[in-house]
Amino acid sequence: DGYTDLTSNNVIAMSSLDVSEAYINSFKSVGYNNIPCHNIIAMKSMGITPDYIKGLAQIGYKDIPVQSLIAMKSMDIDGAYVKGFDDIGYKEIPANQIIAFKSMNITPSFIKGFMDIGYKEIPAHTAVSLKSLDITPDYVSGFKKLGFTDIPLNQLAGLKSTGVTPEYVASMQQKGFKSDNLRKYMQLKTSFDDGK
Repeated sequence: DGYTDLTSNNVIAMSSLDVSEAYINSFKSVGYNNIPCHNIIAMKSMGITPDYIKGLAQIGYKDIPVQSLIAMKSMDIDGAYVKGFDDIGYKEIPANQIIAFKSMNITPSFIKGFMDIGYKEIPAHTAVSLKSLDITPDYVSGFKKLGFTDIPLNQLAGLKSTGVTPEYVASMQQKGFKSDNLRKYMQLKTSFDDGK
């Protein structure tokens, strides 16, 4: 198999997973030579085959690092998942970004929801931020109902992290604090919260 300096744990893992020389050599046909032992063990345990790698290549993922292959397989990233993003205009998403999307449970419909309310070009890293802060299209629509349109994507994170919600803005407006600048509501919220 070409492996030297195998630890007893490597030998046990390879034996229990039935890692054969044929399995190891099968990856040469898809361009993966000299795969480190710990990676070949992980690949076998995840059920990664040359066909899986060929499938990824067909959707644009060629020559990706073994660690990314393992991550993609462990998260069940497949052609259908990637095609969903392709269909809404997200083409050639780097492997690390598609892994981040899947790990955050970002779906094409999540991004499409923002596109439907006017955000056309959402950078991939911004989509991750939106999801991590639990910012949804409904959250944004709540502000739109109050007359706040065209809120910059980067301002949404500030609003959410300071606890400014459409309900908060509406309650402050009812109390007489009216502004067409959402930053004023963030200042009010943080000043009020600091004064508790």
